[in-house]
Amino acid sequence: MRRYALYSFVISLLWLGFVCAISFVEAPAKFHALGITDFNVVTSELQHALRIGVVVFRKLNHIEWICAILSWFLIWRTNVVRERGSIYVLLFITVILCVQTWLIFPAMESRAAEIIQGNMPEQTW
Repeated sequence: MRRYALYSFVISLLWLGFVCAISFVEAPAKFHALGITDFNVVTSELQHALRIGVVVFRKLNHIEWICAILSWFLIWRTNVVRERGSIYVLLFITVILCVQTWLIFPAMESRAAEIIQGNMPEQTW
């Protein structure tokens, strides 16, 4: 049973590592490397960066779902980590992942698609 708890810990660290690496390192570095400073003007560099960003964040989302499913399986499989706190934390993270997948990402992808096509949509919050 302790082996499953270790697997769960490793999956959580891997998941956190992917999110931090892509969100806080890859995305800003991409825009910096392409020399994009003005995000209010459609340029070929911005369009290129957004094309890459859409693909990268879609792949990250798939990885997050795999990690979430594996985490749920491990919590279900073992009695060691099946405490209310663990289940509530994983449920909260899964709800955030659902909101991200079905509400936030579609809006972001449609906005990115507009910019990729050469139209600058109105600024939003």
